[in-house]
Amino acid sequence: MALASTMGKNIVLIGGGTPGRIGRMLGDRLSDEGHAVYTLSHMDHGMPRSAVADFGDADDALSKFRALTADLDRIDVLFFNSNPRAQVNGEGCWKSTGWVDKDLWLAMFTGHVVIPHMISLAALSKMDADSVILFMSTGMSMEVPRDGWTDLAGYASAKAAQNHLMLALARHNDRDAKAAAVFPIIDYGDPDRLSSVFDRIHHLVTSFDPALSGTIVKVYC
Repeated sequence: MALASTMGKNIVLIGGGTPGRIGRMLGDRLSDEGHAVYTLSHMDHGMPRSAVADFGDADDALSKFRALTADLDRIDVLFFNSNPRAQVNGEGCWKSTGWVDKDLWLAMFTGHVVIPHMISLAALSKMDADSVILFMSTGMSMEVPRDGWTDLAGYASAKAAQNHLMLALARHNDRDAKAAAVFPIIDYGDPDRLSSVFDRIHHLVTSFDPALSGTIVKVYC
């Protein structure tokens, strides 16, 4: 069975392979620090300990996750940072002349809720009271009313459902593992603010405070 190093943890990132983005930055830093980082993404980014899954197919995503983590005896951190490409948005979706794409709605919830639920349960078998499941959330999932991005009902509602998935996992899992959502404001055009937000997310991953389990942690700067 694969063990984390004496200094590091076994950390599984769902998504996070795109160079220059927060997930990849996190994975690279964690690897440099000696953690064993495993990445499941929708495409091959050339990262070590990685696998590619079809995030439109829940069974495939679960199968690839199980294969990726098969040799691990424990998982310390499971971090969901994936964003399915299926989106229900645009002005045309909300007009009397528009139409509803049922498959697109289902794809949104498959990516944001069904797959995370399935993978979380699989991961729990290798978790304990020192383990944590983290979800990357968004303010849109909580802010009603609001003025911005009001057409993104699919993304906002799927993320809201994911928040409630997090809460249920935090309160009712049988391994005493912890769970939380992270709501950051990420501005790639502001390096100083990005660095501050990144450092706080990194701290949550490496030094999670159990008192935060079942909460949405806001990371603004």
